[in-house]
Amino acid sequence: MLKKWATIDSKFLGNHKVFDLYHKIRTNPNTLKSYSFTSLEAPNWVNVVAITEENELILVEQYRHGIDDFSLELPAGVIEKNEEPDCAAKRECTEETGYCGGDNVLLLGEVRPNPAFLNNFCYHYLWLNCRLLNDQKLDENEDIKVVLCPMNEVKKLITGRKLTHTLTLSALLLYSLKFNISLI
Repeated sequence: MLKKWATIDSKFLGNHKVFDLYHKIRTNPNTLKSYSFTSLEAPNWVNVVAITEENELILVEQYRHGIDDFSLELPAGVIEKNEEPDCAAKRECTEETGYCGGDNVLLLGEVRPNPAFLNNFCYHYLWLNCRLLNDQKLDENEDIKVVLCPMNEVKKLITGRKLTHTLTLSALLLYSLKFNISLI
């Protein structure tokens, strides 16, 4: 039977805008040996599978510092303090793309982005019948290009390695499972 590791010490190392960095010492319950780990505590995130009235998937292309290159992905972002995930999904999609859908977003599921060192969840939502109603309202460090892809061409983006962001792929997987739609 698996046993939870005991936390012996936890030191806050600093706030880095999108996460807090911690150094933790934890004891293996089987060997009773202690080891050092790094963990990131981050707010929860949202991803939006936003589909236009013309059956196009709304994607965003932006520069990502981790890969020092551009990434094609779903509209996404941080859930603000005291904000409901569904409201964050609508807000992030609208801010990043200018597109808005119907009144309701549908929760497709939630995933752990990387439990090896992150503590948060990413909530995946579906927003249908989206139309361009607003200008983008980007943060000062965002530069985003909106890309529309016909839904019948999404598979090509996946197999052609144009869509590689794990959270985008997991959201599309949940969408395809929930609605029995083959994207892969």
